[in-house]
This record gives sequence, structure tokens and C-alpha cells, in this order.
Amino acid sequence: MKVTLSLNTLLIVVIAAFLASCSNGYIKSGDKEYENLSYSKAISKYEKGLKGQPDNIDVKLKIANAHRQMNQSEKAEKYYSEVADSIDLPEEQKLNYAQVLMKNNKYDEARPLLESYLEENPTDQLARDLLGSTNTVETLKEDTSARRD
Repeated sequence: MKVTLSLNTLLIVVIAAFLASCSNGYIKSGDKEYENLSYSKAISKYEKGLKGQPDNIDVKLKIANAHRQMNQSEKAEKYYSEVADSIDLPEEQKLNYAQVLMKNNKYDEARPLLESYLEENPTDQLARDLLGSTNTVETLKEDTSARRD
């Protein structure tokens, strides 16, 4: 019985090591594609790498950014959201995520990200303009709905 248990444990360890190795290969290949701005190919490689490393935050951020670069804001939002649920996003990623949310008409969700980003980067004019536009859009929505009544 002990021999069978040990063999099963050894087999599991070997399979896990193999899968991790394959995942690292896909991720490295994805990094090369990402650096060459081949975002579609990078996404494909990264997604394969995530199968063996489903909690890899760095890869998820790269997938989110690649989708953002390809104007696939809904897919980018999915990955940004997964990362934001796990960690406090790096400052630059807060701005990127806010822009994606705004493209998806989620201004209320974008506003706190922009406010947080501006706390660390108060002179960033783009972020200030984006924050201002979230307020303007909400005002315009209110005015439009009031006219319909």
C-alpha cells in the first residue's frame, strides 16, 4: 500500500512539474509576441500558459493590455477585473482599466479608479480629463432622461 501511494504521489509531482514547464514555455513565447506587438498571438500563448498557472497576475495583466490595444474592451475588462479582485492594481493599470470601463459605458466604475490614480499622479492631464468626462456623461444622461418625462 505504501509503495502504491508513493508511486501515485511521484506521478502527480512529475505531471505537475511537466505542466508548469509547458506553461512557462507558453508564457515566454507570449512575452516575445507581446514585445513584437503581435497581441493576438501573445493572447493565444498566454491563455495556454494560464491553464497551468491560473493565478498568474502578470500574465492576466498582459492579456488585458493586449485586448485593450486591440480595442477589445469587453475582453480586456474581464481580465482587468480578475486582477483587480486579487490585488491593488499598479497605478498605470488603474488608468488603463478605467479607460476600458469607459469604453464599456461603465463610468461609475471608472471614476474611483481615476480618482485613485490621480492621488498618485495629480498632474496627469489625461486622467483629469477622463475623470471630468465621467461626471459630464452622468450629467448628460440625467438631462436626457429628464427631457423624456
